[in-house]
Amino acid sequence: MQELRAQVSQSALTVEVDAPRSQDLGKVLGELRAQYDALAQKNLEDLEKQWGQQITETTLEVTQSTKDLDTARGTVGALRRSLQTLEIDLEALRNQVSAAEAELREVRAQLQRQNEQHRELLGLKDRLEAEIATYRQLLEGGDGFSLRDALDKETTATTAGTGTGTGTTQRVITETREVKVRTY
Repeated sequence: MQELRAQVSQSALTVEVDAPRSQDLGKVLGELRAQYDALAQKNLEDLEKQWGQQITETTLEVTQSTKDLDTARGTVGALRRSLQTLEIDLEALRNQVSAAEAELREVRAQLQRQNEQHRELLGLKDRLEAEIATYRQLLEGGDGFSLRDALDKETTATTAGTGTGTGTTQRVITETREVKVRTY
């Protein structure tokens, strides 16, 4: 074995290993950590930016929706007040219509009473005119009419009305009755 060792020492064989130089593991881990931290920071910034935009957009939408809601509430309130005013006006108009209808009924009833009174007065007028005509004939003594005939007969004029309203037709019915007059 000694011989073998001597041979080996005489042959100058050098073996080199082709391996990368040993790197500092702490340095590699530090670089990886720095890259990871940079990536995490970038992701965090991107996320914050995205969330910030979404929050801003949502805030704007909420603000606009709130304004729209306030406007709608104001409009609803104004419409309710307007509706109440219109309902009050409608009730007042209904009361006016009721009062006008009641007044119209009263006027019609009054007109009917006046119409009846007018017919009665026309009948009375016709009877009075008949009596006046009879007395005039008696005073004038014409047509063979004597005071005795007037005492023996009683003339009554009655009126009968037909129709309704203002265009009432009147006719006079003359009735003659024999009356015996006693003289004492």
